[in-house]
Amino acid sequence: MAAATHRYGECSACGALNMAHRDSCYRCRAPLTPTEPSPLPPGRPYAGRGPAAAGSLNRRKWPRKRVTICNVQVDAEGVVPHRATVRDLSPAGLCLHTQLIIRPDTRVSVELPLEGRVHVLNGTVRYVCLLRSEVGRSYLCGVQFDGVSPLLHRLVARL
Repeated sequence: MAAATHRYGECSACGALNMAHRDSCYRCRAPLTPTEPSPLPPGRPYAGRGPAAAGSLNRRKWPRKRVTICNVQVDAEGVVPHRATVRDLSPAGLCLHTQLIIRPDTRVSVELPLEGRVHVLNGTVRYVCLLRSEVGRSYLCGVQFDGVSPLLHRLVARL
């Protein structure tokens, strides 16, 4: 009986038993033989723990604009420079949809094209959430800007 158990493997995401020939879990569709370890559990966000994450200014109260700005250049410490999509924008931060994981508390530089100019915005990743779909993995990253720019405040108001 013990020889038969090697034909099954347990899904690390949901705990379901899957036959050994499967590439993904029958229940949650998580990869059973990942090429890289999953850095974050799906749907469970992680917020940064730095001093600015618990700062006195509640940046979540700033007005946000839902936008879709594609092909935004992102440079982050320890991550290959790549392109991402901005999903929402406020004078205090933005939400990036990216294919590469950027860990919380990582410094980033984002080149944001607005009104015919490219604005270079520096900040820190404070929130990361793993997304899974039929296409594969992607991540939502909440970036908190280093400071609130009056220029960015005006640009966001005009969007």
